[in-house]
Amino acid sequence: MKKRIALLPLLSLALLPLFAACAWALALPDIPGYTGEEARVTPLTAPSGSQGTWIARTYRDAAGRTVHGTLLSGSGTGTLRAEPGAKGDDFPIGFGSTYEVLELDGRRAVLEDVPTLGRALAVAVEKNVTLTLESSSLSGEELQAVARAILAAIDH
Repeated sequence: MKKRIALLPLLSLALLPLFAACAWALALPDIPGYTGEEARVTPLTAPSGSQGTWIARTYRDAAGRTVHGTLLSGSGTGTLRAEPGAKGDDFPIGFGSTYEVLELDGRRAVLEDVPTLGRALAVAVEKNVTLTLESSSLSGEELQAVARAILAAIDH
């Protein structure tokens, strides 16, 4: 009996990262107007231990347009340092990509437009958590609407 009691705390500690990953999987919720595939959850580990979680989910609207969502949590996500209102491009050696730093519902975000690939939106959800949405078919405004739907679910 004593051995079982001693193993219970160890088992609880071992399962804690799985419960944390499941909680973040809820942060890539269903979005009105889109059908979402099952979220793929990948723990990010290194010899030094857990570095966070990578969650990916693809959404599709009725017209078949896709949005690839990624939620990275952990110490490796970094911060978005550029100030809102900043704009730039990859001239002279790039492919015509442009970016704009903006505020999205009080959070710093970067919207990038790559003419040959589509658009990407990165949003600093909170410290050490970044949401990234990518689409070759949605406009920047549509990506922002998808981000707002996800952020609303995270906030509630």
